[in-house]
Amino acid sequence: MKQPAQTQWKIRKARKSDAESIVRFLETQRRPRRSELKVSEYFIAENLGKIVGCIATRKRAQRGYLYGLAVEKSHRRRGIGHALTACGLNRLRREGVDVVFTLVMFWNIRFIKQHGFELVDKGAKIQLKDLHSDFVDDWAVRSALFAASGSGS
Repeated sequence: MKQPAQTQWKIRKARKSDAESIVRFLETQRRPRRSELKVSEYFIAENLGKIVGCIATRKRAQRGYLYGLAVEKSHRRRGIGHALTACGLNRLRREGVDVVFTLVMFWNIRFIKQHGFELVDKGAKIQLKDLHSDFVDDWAVRSALFAASGSGS
């Protein structure tokens, strides 16, 4: 009789040695290719040593950016995306940001609102280009800008 696959996953900070695995994982999840990737900004969810999800955070001055959320299709609906999002938000709030921004495709709006994010005028994207190049990259035109309060608010 076939044994069920282990479904225990854990979240950890990414290490330098995870860089290639993160890039490959994001490609297999059809996430946009970012013009910059800093492994130190990532958290990964792994199951049996394999990446099954990731998220990244960046802080500049009092602003934070939550980005790169992806969960492998076979591991969705298990709370991994919510746990990764909470982990990223907690990191940024511990670092004392006033506001956290994220870019969201229409199918993820309900998900991100569950974490306290609200829609922001997309015209603000250009003002955030110093936070991350995502805000001015071509693919970002199709996404909505959301913001949530940080700890400094």
